[in-house]
Amino acid sequence: MTSQQPDVVLYKRRHYELVGADGDGLFDPGHHNMAFQGMQTSNYRGYVATYAVKGGELLLRAVSGTGFFEEPPPRIAGHLPTKAELGSIIRGGWLEYTKLELPMAYTGRLVLGGGAFLAKPGFFPDPSIYELVHELRFEEGHLVEAKDLSAEAAQRRSPTAWD
Repeated sequence: MTSQQPDVVLYKRRHYELVGADGDGLFDPGHHNMAFQGMQTSNYRGYVATYAVKGGELLLRAVSGTGFFEEPPPRIAGHLPTKAELGSIIRGGWLEYTKLELPMAYTGRLVLGGGAFLAKPGFFPDPSIYELVHELRFEEGHLVEAKDLSAEAAQRRSPTAWD
């Protein structure tokens, strides 16, 4: 079994993987009467979300996922999927929603990892394997604090940190 494909966060014009979250208010398919189903071990949750931090606000930009869907396909905040293959009862289908720009009322911390992998990722990747690490804190979807933790992550990777 492999680890879950991480959600993506677009921050400061870069793509980051969401490697940690300790709050409430990220995308929940159940709030949109959706039920994604994992069809492969790299996506046992059944979906991957893409968020963007734009103007100090956390937005849901895109969602793609697999499951068994009926006609008409479900909507996310009134948006139909931009691509849809509803599939069959035997093999399931696939939906992709883009250009959502849906505000997320998230309160909590997000840890982002990006740039090069500087160590081999494990089943639960440690942020220190990433070249770039950021910690963002949100209140009701508004960015209230941002920390660049890249230097701390580099120190954790250092062989002398294990002495």
